[in-house]
Amino acid sequence: AVLDLLQGSEIGMAALNELHTRAGEEAAVRGHFACHGYASILDLDPEGGYAGVGFVYDPNLIKVVNSETILAGRILRVRVQTNDLNEIEFFSCYMPQPGREAEEIIKAWELLTAAVKAVPIGIVLVCGDLNAETRAAVHGRLRKVLHRQLAEKYLHALEEHLTRIGKPSPTFYQAIGDG
Repeated sequence: AVLDLLQGSEIGMAALNELHTRAGEEAAVRGHFACHGYASILDLDPEGGYAGVGFVYDPNLIKVVNSETILAGRILRVRVQTNDLNEIEFFSCYMPQPGREAEEIIKAWELLTAAVKAVPIGIVLVCGDLNAETRAAVHGRLRKVLHRQLAEKYLHALEEHLTRIGKPSPTFYQAIGDG
C-alpha cells in the first residue's frame, strides 16, 4: 500500500507506523522497499511488539539530512531536503493508545511536543497514528465523569442529610455508589 501511494504521486516520502516487525526482520523490510527504488529508515519496537515507526523515501527526490529516534518504536524525527532545497522536519509517530498507562502517554506527548518546538523555522510534518480520541469521545467520557461526580455529590449530600437527622443509611449509599 505504501509503495502504491509513493509510485502514484510526486510526494516521494511516507510515514510508516505500527510496523509489526520484529528485530531481525528489518533487513527484509528495507530490502522490500529497496527493490522498488526506495530507501527507508526504520525504528522498531524495542520490546518486539506492534509499535515501530519508519520513513520511506525516494532518494531521487529526497535527501535525508539527519534522523533521530525521539522515543524508541514510537517517534522518529527525520530532516530531509527536497530537490528544490526546501528542508522539512518530518516526524513519523505511533503514539500510545488511550488505554495505556497515563505516564507512557504523557511522556510520549511531552517528547513529541518538545521535539517539534525545538525545530527551527521551517516546514514541520507530524505524520502517523496519533491514536487521538475524537472530540465526541472525549466529550462523552467527560460527560460520564461529570454525571458520576454529580451523582457522588448528591449521594454525599444525601448521606450528610440522613446523618444529620439521625438516620444514616450506608447500605443505600454503598448500593448506589458501588453499582
